[in-house]
Amino acid sequence: MLHREDETGLILIGQPAHAWVSGQLARAWGNERFGRFEPWEEVCLAAEQHDIGMAAWDAAPELNEASGLPYSFRELPRRTHLDLWASAARLVLPQSRYAALLVSLHGIGLYEPDDQPDVARSDDPTALEYLCRRRGDDHCDACGRRSERIRHRSLAVRRGRPHARL
Repeated sequence: MLHREDETGLILIGQPAHAWVSGQLARAWGNERFGRFEPWEEVCLAAEQHDIGMAAWDAAPELNEASGLPYSFRELPRRTHLDLWASAARLVLPQSRYAALLVSLHGIGLYEPDDQPDVARSDDPTALEYLCRRRGDDHCDACGRRSERIRHRSLAVRRGRPHARL
């Protein structure tokens, strides 16, 4: 779940809604200066489904005792977050093996971040356990990085910063 403050108060945005925006951004990607993704449909599907592991939790979220609000994805207890993520690629697999691979790479990216120390630390034993089970071939790294840019753009839009530099 994403928490976004605006002038009217706090807006809670479910991860599936954020993922849908990511998918729409992926479908609009590409112009005369840079090309589209290949394979097009599978990359767009991965962007649309990248947070599918969070859907059931978002439907009945656990509350943060300190705030009384549903945990944001940045506050979610590590074990809960990893358990949700462990199912994500498997849920996408019946739709597309390639999209499932990209979703898996997204999960790995969450636990090896350069710019999000509050989300995960790669020296955390729980995160290391997840990474050891999920690492795969790196032939899709470039496409995975593009998918991450789309995801970050969607987060920037949802946070009210559509012109944030990525």
